[in-house]
Amino acid sequence: MYFCRSIHERQEFGYTKTLLRKQRTSVIFYSMDKNERIYNEQEMPAETKKNHSADADRVKEVYKVTIAGSIINVVLLVLKFAAGILGHSAAMIADAIHSLTDFATDVVVLVFVKLGNKPKDKDHDYGHGKYETLATAIIVLIKKDDQVLLVHARNFKGNFDSLVAGFVETGENLEEAVHREVMEETGLTIKNLKYFGSQPWPYPSGLMIGFSAEYVDGEIHLQKEELSRGKWFTKENLPILPEKLSIARKLIDAWLADKL
Repeated sequence: MYFCRSIHERQEFGYTKTLLRKQRTSVIFYSMDKNERIYNEQEMPAETKKNHSADADRVKEVYKVTIAGSIINVVLLVLKFAAGILGHSAAMIADAIHSLTDFATDVVVLVFVKLGNKPKDKDHDYGHGKYETLATAIIVLIKKDDQVLLVHARNFKGNFDSLVAGFVETGENLEEAVHREVMEETGLTIKNLKYFGSQPWPYPSGLMIGFSAEYVDGEIHLQKEELSRGKWFTKENLPILPEKLSIARKLIDAWLADKL
């Protein structure tokens, strides 16, 4: 026996599935068994349908490109084998085997694209697509009276100075990561940590989360493996700064405008 419940009613059962898009509620049918769910695709929000359509178009494009590559690999495979046998060329036969492995790879791609595009079911709430991790990094602007701490990392491509930053490690929260990175890279302690904002980071599947903080104690002792220089700057003697679009620059600009 199946019955339909609103979001607020489902909260009473201890499990909530919010599918609100632009003030429209998507209907989900639940059985008496919580693990068995039937999704009414016709009640799917327009935005979700649009995403599904985009995914379908992407899959079609992958199929098209992969099949074209497979045909080319088969043609090359036959020609190379024929040339190698007729010309008694071991190198050409080896190259033909290489084309064979390329063809096998194309087949594997087609199979797993098909498997990954299967719709969601009771065991896969979000479908069968690839799961990607999100690498989280923090960046912090440290204030000391009318000064700000700016550093130059050894991996910077350019002569600009920026803010202390680093990755969040397993087992720590964002605040702990900020305090640890500041201590490790500069030897300073900080307080009054405040969230500023976030930004997708250039590395794949990355997120940079920005904070501001106030200096408490310590002398600057740079982690030489990470930083080549670092010092306190006033608004009147700033060095070359990061690009305008970066969250580092947004933090610095907010400090310059007395908004932090």
